[in-house]
Amino acid sequence: MRGQPILANLMWANFFRAVGATLATLALAGCGSTPSKPTVAPFTIITGPSSTTTTTTTTSRDQTGAGLPPMKHFRIGGDSYGPVQDCHVADTAVTCTASWDRPYQADTYTGSFTGTLSGFTMTGTWTTHQTGHDANDPRCLWQTDTSVPTTFQFSLDGTVVDHSGPGQWRTTRSGSCTGQESGTSSAAEGGPTAWKVLD
Repeated sequence: MRGQPILANLMWANFFRAVGATLATLALAGCGSTPSKPTVAPFTIITGPSSTTTTTTTTSRDQTGAGLPPMKHFRIGGDSYGPVQDCHVADTAVTCTASWDRPYQADTYTGSFTGTLSGFTMTGTWTTHQTGHDANDPRCLWQTDTSVPTTFQFSLDGTVVDHSGPGQWRTTRSGSCTGQESGTSSAAEGGPTAWKVLD
């Protein structure tokens, strides 16, 4: 099993603690060993701009007129271990994609988010897809998909915190082992982590 990286901020620590408690009972049938736990990685944001995405700079204000600066492109993360989310804004709609060079106890990771922005709050749904293999049997493969409601609270100091879950996860095994599990992840809070306007 890969050594567990030192988590650089409370967001990841809280998240992995909640997910670990949910998934700790999973075992891979037929592998004869305990798997590297597939993790529901932090709820990372979906698709960048499409051909129909507006190119005008937009801002979102709440009922009191408070809100983030005008922007059409921003990033969450990149200052610590974890996924980096590339987000695009059109009016109040937000779509993002996430990348993670060295995902926690997984071989590959993709993530997405779709939601809306109002004032300092972004609300929507995270989906993630991860693949990996058992630490003791490389032929025993797994993939995990998640869907988790998430709310982000932005601050003008360049930080954001999140409140996520409960959400749904499903793990499917193949290769030298087979089987499927699914369940509900616990609610979690994370952050602060960095965010930055790019355009």
